[in-house]
Amino acid sequence: MKKLFLTVIVVCMIFIVAGCDKKETFHFEANAQGALSPNENPGGSFDYNIAGNAEGKVNVTGYAYVEERTNIDDDETFKYVLFKITKSSSDNFMEFLGLLNGNSYVGEEAIGLGCLNNDVISYINASDEFGDKGTSFELTAEDTAKIINSTADKPIKLKLEKYKLTNGSGGSNCSSLITKVTVK
Repeated sequence: MKKLFLTVIVVCMIFIVAGCDKKETFHFEANAQGALSPNENPGGSFDYNIAGNAEGKVNVTGYAYVEERTNIDDDETFKYVLFKITKSSSDNFMEFLGLLNGNSYVGEEAIGLGCLNNDVISYINASDEFGDKGTSFELTAEDTAKIINSTADKPIKLKLEKYKLTNGSGGSNCSSLITKVTVK
């Protein structure tokens, strides 16, 4: 019953991004402050809050793959980047992915990072902090290259953060369930 409730809550969160109308784009830079401090749980702090919504931080190892997708509204194609996770610091995060497998922004043991445009990964994410209608985010070209050039034989480490979202619905082609991506 708990899993069903959590699934319903997570699906509702996804639907919020449909009304994305913010124009501001945030850039997250990788830096030494991006790593978890020794005082934090080394397994990450990804969990479900009291309302049943998933949120928190997780360290993952894996590699990217790009899917060519078609926009159902106009048949235009776009490139969507997913990150295949081979190692995670949080069982809760992997359970979260399992519950959402098949969702547009989740693959089998993979999380969607956003669209690849002009050698940059950009995405829309809704959160209480940045706005429940969705806010645009963009990785640097350097971080995008590191992610895109990763392979099963040459995986990389990322720190993923999913900020709190209490209300949500919908999503655009380039949405991600992750608020902040840091290349470690």
